[in-house]
Amino acid sequence: MIPDPRAAQIERLKEQVSGLKERLAARDVQIDGLTDFRERALSQIAAQRMEIERLRDVLAAIECPRFAQQFRGERAVRIVQLSAIVSRERLPGRWCGRSTE
Repeated sequence: MIPDPRAAQIERLKEQVSGLKERLAARDVQIDGLTDFRERALSQIAAQRMEIERLRDVLAAIECPRFAQQFRGERAVRIVQLSAIVSRERLPGRWCGRSTE
């Protein structure tokens, strides 16, 4: 009896489909991992940006205590307190656009 070539082709195609499904599942897992990584990286970048902005505000308040008056509430209190501490130490630098040296 001669084997049917269509049956052999069907079996070969079924094996290909199963291999493609496995590859697709592996890609889905990889994409999920990369998506999670991207979300964490963006979150970390946003947190770092906020910290940089906060430190710039503190630096500006140290250089020019009048700048601290723009802020309200707890943030203003922290900036003014830090400004007072640093100004007592008389660090060299620029204060409100004027050189203190």
